[in-house]
This record gives sequence, structure tokens and C-alpha cells, in this order.
Amino acid sequence: MKTIIVIFFSLLFGASTFAQNAMITGTITNKSSGEPIPYVHVISDKIGTQSDFNGFYKITLSEGTNTIRFSFLGFKTQEIEVTLTANESKELNISLIEQDELLQTVVVSGSKYERKLSEETVSIEVIRPSIIENSNSVQMDEALEKVPGVSVIDDQANIRGGSGYSYGAGSRVLLLVDDMPILTNDSGSPAWDFIPLENVQQVEVVKGASSALYGSAALNGIINIRTAYPTSKPFTKISLYHTFYDKPHDNEIVAANGEITEKAWWGNKSPYELGATFTHRRKIGQLDLVGGGYFYKQKSWRKEEFMERYRLNLNTRYRFKKNPNLAIGLNFNAQKTESATFFLWNGNGANAYLPWSTLETPLNDRKNFSVDPFVEYFNPSKNIRTKLQGRYYYVDTQNQTDQSKTVHNYYGEWQFQKLYPASNLSYTLGLVGSAVNTTAELYNGFFQSSNLAAYVQVDKKFFDKLNVALGARYERNKLQGKKESKPVGRLGLNYQAAEGTFLRFSYGEGYRFPTIAEKFVTTSLDDQGLITISPNLALQSETGWSSEIGIKQGLKFGDWQGYIDLAGFINEYQDMMEFTFNYWQDLNALAFRSINIGDTQITGLDLSLAGKGKVGKVDVNVLAGYTYINPRLETPLDSIPAGSWPAGPNIEYGDGTNVLLKYRFRHAFKTDIQTQYNKLSSGISLRYNSPIDGIDSIFHFILPGLLQYRTENNKGTWLMDARIGYEIIKGGTLSFICRNLFNKEYAIRPALIEAPRSFTFRFSQIF
Repeated sequence: MKTIIVIFFSLLFGASTFAQNAMITGTITNKSSGEPIPYVHVISDKIGTQSDFNGFYKITLSEGTNTIRFSFLGFKTQEIEVTLTANESKELNISLIEQDELLQTVVVSGSKYERKLSEETVSIEVIRPSIIENSNSVQMDEALEKVPGVSVIDDQANIRGGSGYSYGAGSRVLLLVDDMPILTNDSGSPAWDFIPLENVQQVEVVKGASSALYGSAALNGIINIRTAYPTSKPFTKISLYHTFYDKPHDNEIVAANGEITEKAWWGNKSPYELGATFTHRRKIGQLDLVGGGYFYKQKSWRKEEFMERYRLNLNTRYRFKKNPNLAIGLNFNAQKTESATFFLWNGNGANAYLPWSTLETPLNDRKNFSVDPFVEYFNPSKNIRTKLQGRYYYVDTQNQTDQSKTVHNYYGEWQFQKLYPASNLSYTLGLVGSAVNTTAELYNGFFQSSNLAAYVQVDKKFFDKLNVALGARYERNKLQGKKESKPVGRLGLNYQAAEGTFLRFSYGEGYRFPTIAEKFVTTSLDDQGLITISPNLALQSETGWSSEIGIKQGLKFGDWQGYIDLAGFINEYQDMMEFTFNYWQDLNALAFRSINIGDTQITGLDLSLAGKGKVGKVDVNVLAGYTYINPRLETPLDSIPAGSWPAGPNIEYGDGTNVLLKYRFRHAFKTDIQTQYNKLSSGISLRYNSPIDGIDSIFHFILPGLLQYRTENNKGTWLMDARIGYEIIKGGTLSFICRNLFNKEYAIRPALIEAPRSFTFRFSQIF
């Protein structure tokens, strides 16, 4: 018995000795900038934590020899071996080195938290601010011209052919600023000019259904603009630019009687654009402060069309001194715009830049602003992040054509995230609520709609090679008392087959509820009532799914590195909503109307290439891509309601049971090459769109010259832009940009000719 007692206490003492712990603390910084790095994973065996907002970490380990791994996306992982004694406290400061590789680009939009681009389970394209500035993009839709698989027709974005043409209503691509929607909820229309381009850090484009994480409007994908926060060093930048337009290459039109008419109605007074932007970012104690402003004025090459706008924005974030991981903030953005909108031409040839004589050009006076409060908390010891954010977005548009409206948009989201760094596991869940109230001549009254949703996503990495994402969302919509609820889900896989080789598969379900505009819009585009937009109270929601199989292959040879990405995709929609222009028997009139056209399928291939390296002493950056789509209506023609899908020139029939979807480019190619040598920079951009094969064919018969123009211009369009810049003083760069270098005449959508060649002078100064 005595022996047993001795053994028991010996074991107890031994266990107590074994349980003696030691503590390691320190600060993790960026080696190149000295900035603290928050959210760094600090892992030893099965014990893990994260650094806080100030880069500080604390981890408790057992005595003896321990290997600690410090890892953060975009930085090289460090492993350090330390030997500790019982109850020892040791300081270990770490400096991490940035990884300058495109495959290591950090994105957040695919899973609502930071991941490497190479490990994402969906196709994502990234736009850097330099691309926006180098091309002097004055609003975000112009910058998207360079993204493979993305096109914008009359302000409506579509990804891989997921959308056609809808004039100011209904989007399948959700536009976000810092993860919050910036669509006008009554119409689903994006506010491209409202996005603060002067303060963009990164733009992420997710291709494919993203409804599980982002909701109804993300049926076709999302475009997420992430704005910049300040570093310890204040940053100030101003830019000034002036653009003027050349005359078209076929300016002189000779009539049958020999009379010469100029297509360029402006004579020697060239159309122009001019603008100025500024941004300032700085830290003031615990406060992060970002301010910006923008002025823009345009007199268009399209007669009677003009725009003038002013914008101011302010972003703030305050971290409490006693708890820097608790932050509150308020972001504000306000804009005033005066404009006149050109809708349809008055004919081919000399009338191409003149508005259709029966149309009344609307003069718009628009005021919009958004206020975004938020509070966020991070617990590094428990690896928990939670955030509560909201947005009030106000839009007031007044005009003389009975299309005025005032819209109040409300949005709120609570998000909770838990990470298990040692197990490569995380889950994200959230609750979302949004509502819109609008009083509008456009809808003949007062309308309300609302949305409530809950979502969850689990991400797990197996064997350090296989990433699995599983998510679901339940959504309830309400419009004028009518309620509808649906669940959607998603599954994503990414497997690292070899060094630099990543295979992926994704499947995502989508769901889109009709907007107020799609169901209730009632207006006329001309003073004679020839072209109207009519309501459709019977319009139903659409559902669908998208799936892709892709491979991303890293490239590295000599001074060059990058990746090539190839994806095959299929999108299917049931009861797809499309705006259609036709003669409607119940109206006894020609009208646009949103209808459910039936079941559709879009298949295709998407190829993209990104790379950077050196040619001698010249730095070169390349972004290129090619997209092919086959967009088909699968519903048999005899099942489509009479008058809802007119046949006509350039609408292509397949085997008699399906038809080509309208207003889509089946082939698109894009490339952008930027070079830098000391203080001299240059670049070229090349784009190709195949002709739009299908349109609402009645346009051929009512719009003067349209059939002739589409017959003569049926080979697609190649466009080239060129630019050159030089740093004339420290931080100050003067640039010259020529868009549409060869002065091609082209139309993105029928009866709307795009800009002739233009020349831009731009000066930017960084302080």
C-alpha cells in the first residue's frame, strides 16, 4: 500500500512537472515597411492564436523545445525553434517578408475572409489601382473593360454572358463596396459613377453564382471594390486630366446629290471631358482617416448628352486604446450629378451621333449619398471576428420626362467568424436585412420591398492540399405584400495537384427576385408614346445554378512569374427574366417589358493569363484573357407566349427547339500590357468583341438605318488603346493616353455609337 501511495504521488508530481508552461510574446511586422501585421497565424503543434491589430501576439507553450510557425497570406511563412524552461516568459519579435507573386494575391470576396487567389474554389479576377489610373478610367465600368469574361452594356454588367441588355433595371451581378451592396434596390441598377475610384485598393470579380454568401442579386457573380485604409505614413494624391475627341474616320458623308454632310456635328468645337480627384489617408492616434473628392465634366460626342458631377467621401475607423481590437467607424459618400442621356440614334451615317427625333432627351438632376456605420471586434486568443455593419443609401433623381424618383435603401448585416488555425478550419455565419422605400413617377406611386436572409459557410483544408467550401443561405423576399422564400447552397473544391498547379470545382445555386422596376415600371421614352416601358405584374422570380471545372497553373521562369487559368463553365437558369421589346397585344403598343422567357443554358470556356517580369531592365505586367460562350434558350419555341420572342434578322435558330439568347458577345478577347523603365512608363490595351448575333428584331424595322448598319458591321470589332507616362518631378507623373487608337466606329448595343478616338493628358502628384 505504501508503495502504491509513493507511485501515485510520483506520477502526480511528474504530471505536475510536465504541465509546467512558458509564455512567448512579441510583435509581428512587415520587414519592408515596419508596419504591424494583424491576424498573423501563430501555431505550434495543436496550439494556435493570431496577432492583434497592433501585430502583438501571445501564446502559451509547454517547456522544452517548440517549433512555432508564423504565417499570413501574402507573406513568406517563418518557422522558428525555441527552447523554453518552466514558467519562462520570452519576447520574440518577428519580421515577415512579402511574397511578390501573383498566385499569392490575397482576396476576400470568395469566402468573406482572406485567402490566397490560388486556393480559391471559384474563378476570381483582380484589378489593381494602377490599371484604373493608367487608363484614366473615370468610373468603374470603364476599368472592367480589361477583365476577361466581363462586359458592360448600358451600365448593366454581365459575367460570362449571364445577362443580356436591360435598360436601367435588373442585375444578376452584385456590385459591392467594402462587402456591402451599392445597387439601387428599387431597380437593381449599379451606380458606377458613385464608386470612389480615387481610393480603391483592389477590385475583385467573382465569376459564377454567389447567392449563398451574397444574396439575390449575385446570381451571376459579384464585383467587390475594396477601399484603402491608411498606413503609419500619411498619403496624399491629386490628379488632373483633360480629354478631347477626334472626328470619326468617315466624317464626311456624301449624299446622292453630291451634298457633303459632316457626321461630327460639333464642327471645330471638340467634345471633351475634364476632371480632378484627390485623396488623403493618415492615422491620427487611434483614428484612421481617409478623405477624397472628385469633379468631372463631360460634353459628349453624342449630341445633347452631357454630365457634370461632384463627389466627396470620408472613411473613418477608431480603435480603442485600451482594446485596439475593438473598432467603430463611419463611412460617408455624397454626390451631385446633372446630366442628359442619349438613348437611340436618329439613323446610320450622318445621323449616328444625333438623338432620335421622336425622343425627348431627359435632363436629370440626381443627388445620392450613403452613410455606413460599423462596429467590429477581434479576439486573437479565441480566433473570433465579429462585425455589425449598416448602410443607408439615398437616391433622388428629378427630370422633366415623368421619370423622377426618390429611393431610400436600408441594409444591415451581422457577421461572425471563427477560425481554427491549427486545424485549417473556419466557419462564417451571418444575418442580413435590407429594405427599400421609393416614391416614383416611374412606377406611378409608392412601393416597398424587403429582404431577410441567414447564411453559413464552412471552409476546411485537408492534408495541406485540398480546400473544401460548403455554404448555404435562406432568403425571404417581400414586394408589395407578396412574400417568397428560397434556400440556396454552394460547394467548392480546390486541390493542389503539384507545386503551382491548382485544380478546382465549384457548384453554386442562384435565386433572383424581381425588382420594383421590373414588375411596375411605367414610362415612355419618346413624346409620341412609340417606345414605352410597361409593367408585368405576373413576373416570377428566377432560379438557377452555375458550375465550373478549372485549373490554375503557376508560371515561373527567369525573371518572369504569373499564372494561366482555364475554366469550363455551365450556367442554367429557370424562368429567366429578360427585358424584351415587342408589340404586345394586351397593350396594343410597342414596349419594353420584363418577361420570364423560360429555361436557358450558357456554356463556355474562360481563359486568363496574368504575369510580370523583366525584359532587360524594363518591368512588364501582362493581363490577358479570352472568353467563349454559347447562350441558348432551351424552352421550345411553341411554348413561348405569343409576341414575347420575335424572330428576325440575326436571331440564330439551332435545331428548332432552342434559340440564341440576345445581346451577348459569343467571343471576347482582352489584353493589357504595361511597361516601366526608370521614370518612363508605357502601355497598350487590345480588345475584341464578336458581333451581337441576337437583338429584339423589331428594332430593325422602327429604328432608321439599324438593319443596314448591322448588316455592314457583322465582323466584330478590334480596339486598341495606347498610353505613355513620365515622372517629371518626384512623385509627379505626366501621362498621355489615346483611346480607340485607330478610330474605329463600333456599337456595344444597337443604335448607340461609342466614342471616336480620344486624347487625354493627365497629371498625378503624390505627396
